[in-house]
Amino acid sequence: MLGKRTPEDVLIGKKPEVSHLRIFGSVAYSHIPDKKCSKLDQTVEKAYLVGYSETSKAYRIYIPSSRKIVVRRDAKFMEDRAFREPREMPTEGQSVDVPLVQQ
Repeated sequence: MLGKRTPEDVLIGKKPEVSHLRIFGSVAYSHIPDKKCSKLDQTVEKAYLVGYSETSKAYRIYIPSSRKIVVRRDAKFMEDRAFREPREMPTEGQSVDVPLVQQ
């Protein structure tokens, strides 16, 4: 049994390095490459993390303004602002549709 140890910890004897992993859906600000913008254009875009590149050390991020997924290396993440849908509380006159859960 492994208990609370990872397979790498059991086989090699050291814990894996996971500091490079980010929260999926977190807000990211990505640097726009110089060749894609002029002198007075914005230099960053707001985006959301959707994955990691399989071919390079980069992130796959979704840019809502252009509705595209791009691979970029230069990004700053705001993990405390992970993407979530806003949930509003119903007022007194509104009914709440709650699905029935059968056990």
